[in-house]
Amino acid sequence: PLLAIRGGQRVRDAALVFGADVLSDGSPRDIRALRPDVVIVDDPIERSARRWMTVARRAGALVVSVHDLGLGCRESDLLIDGSVTRTRPARQGGASLTGTPFALLDPKVGELALRQRRAAQNPRVLIALGGGPRVRLAGAIPDAIVAVEPNAEVRIAGGFVVAPRSTSSKVVWIGATRGLAEELSQASAAVVAGGVSLYEACALGVPTVSVPVVTGQSPTVRAFGRRGALIA
Repeated sequence: PLLAIRGGQRVRDAALVFGADVLSDGSPRDIRALRPDVVIVDDPIERSARRWMTVARRAGALVVSVHDLGLGCRESDLLIDGSVTRTRPARQGGASLTGTPFALLDPKVGELALRQRRAAQNPRVLIALGGGPRVRLAGAIPDAIVAVEPNAEVRIAGGFVVAPRSTSSKVVWIGATRGLAEELSQASAAVVAGGVSLYEACALGVPTVSVPVVTGQSPTVRAFGRRGALIA
């Protein structure tokens, strides 16, 4: 597979480090030259997603739309929406895979979920709220945790952001990884946002507190909360 990624050179470089093949241009016109058999669109901005789908269909490719909360183009040949709430079916004539059985999680989650839960002497809390401006929020939470449980080990996943220097031996910043399934499986509890990490934490049976970091995550967090799967 070839990836077309929205973002600057730093984003493309990160994808290359993880072994992806990335299109340097990353625009729909690449489809005309490459003529792929299948185009998978994962874009929450419907106008942008529809542009890719239109070009792909003209090139004779099958179109798969991956999105959540029903916020995607329903005109795809196959619509995949693994949301816990607000799913919508595909257009007439298209196929749909909707609901949590079709949430796209790290393949490791299924294997790790079968293992015995970590039994450590000291509790371990994983904080994963994403990178960028969320790093400051993530960095403020450990102090409250350690104040309540001085023996707790707190691990913070800050995405691709350079980790700040920790002021406590109990707080560890995790560098960029291919996923958080392993970290979640070793956690006594987790503090996550309302994205994929929330689904993976619940699939692994990790006690979870969820903090939506963008407005669009609130419906997902509320839906998990209604099911008793987390504390929001």
